[in-house]
Amino acid sequence: MSDSQFSAFSEASSFADTQGQVDIPASFDTPTREEEEWARTRALEALHQFSTEGLRTLVYAHKEIAPSVYDAWHARYAAACTALSGRQQQVEAVCEEIESDLLLSGVSAIEDRLQEGVPETIFKLRRAGVRVWMLTGDKVETAINIAKSCRLIDTECLETTALDPDLVEQARGDGKMILLVMQSVADPDELDRVVARALDVAQAMVGTASVDQRFERRSKRDKLRRGFKKFGNLLDPRRRPQAEVVAGIETESEITKTAGDSDSVRQASLAVVVDGETLAALESNAQLLERFLSLGTLCDAVICSRVSPSQKALIVHNMRVRCEGGASGSHGGKSKLKASLWARWIWRPVRTLLTHDNDQFMVTLAIGDGGNDIAMIQEAHVGIGIAGQEGLQASRAADFSIGQFRFLQRLLLVHGRWSYVRVSMFIMGTFYKCMAFYATQLIYQFYTGFSGTSLFESWTLSMYNTLFSILPVLVVGIFEQDLQPQTLLDHPELYRDMGPANHLFTVPEFLRRVVVIGIVHAIIAAYFPFAGGLLLGHDGTTNDQYINSLVVFSIMVLIVTLKIAYIDVRRWVVFSHASVVLSLALWFGWNGVLGHVYPSAPSDGYFVLGVFDMLMRRATFWFQWIIFAAVALCLNVLFVVVYSVRDPIEQRILSWVARERRQEHVCNQAKRKQWIQDHNIPFF
Repeated sequence: MSDSQFSAFSEASSFADTQGQVDIPASFDTPTREEEEWARTRALEALHQFSTEGLRTLVYAHKEIAPSVYDAWHARYAAACTALSGRQQQVEAVCEEIESDLLLSGVSAIEDRLQEGVPETIFKLRRAGVRVWMLTGDKVETAINIAKSCRLIDTECLETTALDPDLVEQARGDGKMILLVMQSVADPDELDRVVARALDVAQAMVGTASVDQRFERRSKRDKLRRGFKKFGNLLDPRRRPQAEVVAGIETESEITKTAGDSDSVRQASLAVVVDGETLAALESNAQLLERFLSLGTLCDAVICSRVSPSQKALIVHNMRVRCEGGASGSHGGKSKLKASLWARWIWRPVRTLLTHDNDQFMVTLAIGDGGNDIAMIQEAHVGIGIAGQEGLQASRAADFSIGQFRFLQRLLLVHGRWSYVRVSMFIMGTFYKCMAFYATQLIYQFYTGFSGTSLFESWTLSMYNTLFSILPVLVVGIFEQDLQPQTLLDHPELYRDMGPANHLFTVPEFLRRVVVIGIVHAIIAAYFPFAGGLLLGHDGTTNDQYINSLVVFSIMVLIVTLKIAYIDVRRWVVFSHASVVLSLALWFGWNGVLGHVYPSAPSDGYFVLGVFDMLMRRATFWFQWIIFAAVALCLNVLFVVVYSVRDPIEQRILSWVARERRQEHVCNQAKRKQWIQDHNIPFF
């Protein structure tokens, strides 16, 4: 098929040859009624044919205008364009004057080819649990064919305008997708019936209204059972099928297994197509629009055709409001007022903090390449513009700019996951180092009768967050890459384990990683030296406050540095080792200098001069510094191992990290052998 096709109809004649020249008469005679009907019928047939072939169509019309009429209209148009108030309305009104009584000239169609990698990108986004909506101004037939070509919907889907029970049962039995076409449905009652029926079918197919069950149907009990079952081969994913390593399941068929029918291999799904007229009717009714948005979160795909730029922006805006919690309904009735207040102000906030519901913490992303997509891009949480043939308007108005649509998979699946991991680990590490360090002050208060005396000298205390513990968290926040880019691109399911599942940044995770671990490390670093009673002072006692503070401070710096740099991260880089060396060098260097420049008179009861040099010569100091830090870190490692066995997400990540490290080791060995052979070095 050629890139463009053209079909013209005028004066009962058809012109469909785009290669030759068409003679245009000097004037057009007014066609008869039969000729107009014939031309209209042929034009509609051509439109339908071009649309079903996935081509973009354009209708041409004409009329003869006398010079005097045109001059008068042009004067009104110029006045409307320079109006100071109501310019847009005046321009539209003047344009409607001349855009009347037009005669049909013809229909053209042009092939709008997809960019390279668009089908693969959309399919990977669907595998990653991202709900994809396509908002386009094309006809319904064109939009459906484009959606099939880009793998947004299945090519063998069952297209229907009504969800009959027989059709639904057939789709469930065959494991096919149902494509519900809502076209030119303007009656609110009919629209409410269709949306309600579709919502029931979607909930029955998905099984729950908040989780993408197409790719993941596993209860918490199954996760726990499988985690313990795989404990024996935790770090050896080669013993299990690859699909099992990625999705944490027994067989590859369980990816699409339903909760009610464990024998089904494919899972039926629902996709919705809605045109601009139906969408306008939905927008006029707030309750219908809210139900339609709920339906969209349950469907595999939603296609909105014949929508204007303002309708695109309105859809994204309403979905964003719903994602931010604006969809919660109000509680009425005096009899339920007390229960509603309890649920609203006490129970719901607590449940929100302790649990994560994907349906309540969704983020909208809009991507477009033209100027008509600017409003939609700016309404979303994250806007992405494609710099291409339609200019740079969308890119300038977006948060991110990419050259092609296929770059979205690396931007989202790789850099998006890395960004979430880095920010989460940075925040958790920052709170942890402060929690662990300042909890030692609380433990010290039990020995001072809660007098408020600080365990640490003020100058050294002020340098903790500035010099001694800042480098490891900065390295984690900048360079952390838990998995390799190729692994994340080949297995998009790994994306769902982090951001969409909010695996690293929840209140239970905060309590586990920050509060519990921080208090345990503070007890080991502060209580153990106090309770040990090891002789460190000048006179063979432990009564010197500054000596005790140096011992506790040194142990805490070592624990925090090693934990953040080595235990919390998935992959060690050269900057991890450099942060550890520099942090410890800054600690010992600071105390070495402070021990010689500090005022000779005691400040706030701290005798500083020469104390650090004396401690460096004491074997008991080095014993406590190494042993107590090792005990704390060993407990941390044990905690991580137990937690990774219990949580399948942690288990999968550790399995992939171990697999990648083995591959890197094999690759490095091959390179080393090749280098030895190239340089003729004897190999023993």
